[in-house]
Amino acid sequence: MRLASSKMSRLSLVVAALALAGCGGGGSKKVAEAPPFQGIYTASGDCADSGKLTIDQCLEAMEKAVTDHEKTAPSYTSLKSCEATEGRDRCERTHVGNYRPVLLAFLVIASKPPVAKPLYASGDPKKIGFRTATKDFYLTSDEAVTMSEHAHTLAEANVDKKAKGKGAFGG
Repeated sequence: MRLASSKMSRLSLVVAALALAGCGGGGSKKVAEAPPFQGIYTASGDCADSGKLTIDQCLEAMEKAVTDHEKTAPSYTSLKSCEATEGRDRCERTHVGNYRPVLLAFLVIASKPPVAKPLYASGDPKKIGFRTATKDFYLTSDEAVTMSEHAHTLAEANVDKKAKGKGAFGG
């Protein structure tokens, strides 16, 4: 009988512990914060016009993104290999003689401190927008990210012209 009582006591303790864990443990539960604002811009003034950051915050974040671009952008040994991957007229020569995709815009995150990531043409005619060096896509149709008018226009202008005309009615 004592064995059954001991099992019941342990079971009661487990149930009580689970119930307390589900209650939040006395009010120390943090309220989930909304994710920081994210916008895609082509210049610091464009970013500051959003009203989310000052022009100095935008400029500082974008300058760091340019440094990241110089360090982490995909690198190609020839213009031909760069354009084969990135698309025609989407490559630039580096100071060491290699080629990399042209930096088109910035994903600016209004975190503390604000940060920005370099963005390139998506390279996919079905994805109108931009991509990071690690191939994360930010599309004009994505409502989670605000895109300035100029960035939106630039994204549309960088869709592969050959592939854009192909489709049900294109030729």
